[in-house]
Amino acid sequence: MTKEILDKRLKACFIACVLAVLRDLPEYFGKPNTIYKAYQRWFRSNKLMALFTSLIKDADLEWVFIDGTTHDVKVAPDLLDKVDLSDTEVLCADKGYDSDALRAHIEQAGTHNNIPRKRNTKSSNDHMDWDLYKTRHLVENAFAKLKQYRAVATRFDKLKQSYENTVALACAYIWLKL
Repeated sequence: MTKEILDKRLKACFIACVLAVLRDLPEYFGKPNTIYKAYQRWFRSNKLMALFTSLIKDADLEWVFIDGTTHDVKVAPDLLDKVDLSDTEVLCADKGYDSDALRAHIEQAGTHNNIPRKRNTKSSNDHMDWDLYKTRHLVENAFAKLKQYRAVATRFDKLKQSYENTVALACAYIWLKL
């Protein structure tokens, strides 16, 4: 398969699966059923996750998929264990991560936490660097950009593996600027 055909099919898979418009694709990409079958083969063999992993190989990124009933602060320590925090001076998070157990986990890794306390907490926010905290909007902007894709925002996929591949494809599309 030539690189041109692969690029064409990758773009078609992105358009078809992330934007969810299979039947509206131009004939240039091929038949809708062919594109859908290609996407299904790619996500079952984890080719899209492999593409995403190769893109973030040098970046210090990790991700964890959780079900909709588990709060993020419960899985945050597991995620932090996957990331090397030895060179990290300060870890920023929003009020949703205000937990003494998470703070202790961050301090144990040798990193200072910059997590504001919730309004109903008796402790103060004297430890906060508010200028540094304001930069977390970059992460929020990345999620907002991902949620522009309908299939990511509404989670059309029933299977976790399929949804992971859809998110990976959307990330690759954003980062590669196809």
